[in-house]
Amino acid sequence: MCAEWTPPVLVLLGVAGAGKTTVGHLVADTLGVPLVETDDLVGRETGLSVAQLVVSQDPRLDQLLRDAALRALAPSGVGAHAVVTLGASQPGDPAVADALRSARAQGTRVVELVVDA
Repeated sequence: MCAEWTPPVLVLLGVAGAGKTTVGHLVADTLGVPLVETDDLVGRETGLSVAQLVVSQDPRLDQLLRDAALRALAPSGVGAHAVVTLGASQPGDPAVADALRSARAQGTRVVELVVDA
């Protein structure tokens, strides 16, 4: 028997400072669904912020971000029926790109937030 697919409602992509958290909270609150931020998933797992991992040049960072994105996008994963935020580089990972395509095929909207310099 196949598990039921429950994708995120919305995935927000963007660079740091693009407004993913702000927009994510507004949309999640309006829809009455949770906000799942992959940076927060990494922070809970490591006890360090993504910024701290970047500054310290932690060699685990890419894998931690990849794993967090895959957990958030997995069928009935932590991002099910939620608004999910991903960093701009995360869809560059082939596994994350595949998970995003699968979520889109199930009705998830994907929006990229862009910042003008």
